[in-house]
This record gives sequence, C-alpha cells and structure tokens, in this order.
Amino acid sequence: MGMVVILVEPQHHSEDQAAALSAITAVARASRSEHGCISYTVAVDHENPSIIRVSELWAGIDEHRVHMAQPHVTAFFETTRDLR
Repeated sequence: MGMVVILVEPQHHSEDQAAALSAITAVARASRSEHGCISYTVAVDHENPSIIRVSELWAGIDEHRVHMAQPHVTAFFETTRDLR
C-alpha cells in the first residue's frame, strides 16, 4: 500500500486563533513520534493568520488509522470542537 497524504486548512475566528494553534501544535508534536509518521507540519499563513495549514505524511493507511485512535488525537478533537 502507498503513503497517505493529509492536507488540512482550518480557518478560525481571530479570538480562537491562539487556542487553535496551541491545540494543533500539541497534536503535531505528539504525532511526530508515532510509528509510520513521516512528516507532520504546521504553518500559519502570514497573509491571513486565521489560516493554519497542516500537512501529514504517513507510511500507509493502517498507520494513519492507528494515529486517529490515539489519545492525543481524541483530546485534540475534544479541545477544538467548540472553536469558531
């Protein structure tokens, strides 16, 4: 099976930007040490700081499925659920 590429570009209201970036950074740091994570990058758009770009590269779909079940991923979704 081939690699899995995930590209996400969430946008948040300016008042939620710091919380969103903090949560995304935390999940990225934890994810980078997972088996099968080749790359997990977070970048803020300098022209529009309400846009955060996340790119993930996984060795395969099985590794990504395991990643999605990790406690830090569950915590990320719980933390960001109410952000606008």
